[in-house]
Amino acid sequence: MMREGWWIPITMPLLGWVYALTMSLIWFSSHERAERAQLMQLFASHVSPEIATRLWEVREQFFSNGGVKFA
Repeated sequence: MMREGWWIPITMPLLGWVYALTMSLIWFSSHERAERAQLMQLFASHVSPEIATRLWEVREQFFSNGGVKFA
């Protein structure tokens, strides 16, 4: 089967896709770690680590629906 040459047009795009996916995952992971480190550094002198961690966990709620709503 490999002598027929059909695997060459399939293999290269597949390898490119796998490489792009891997690089995207690495970039997103490092980006999130950098954001978390920045947030924790910002909060370190103002709130306890538990509160900072909880805020990180619910960070998407702060930016959804037009921002934070205060009562």
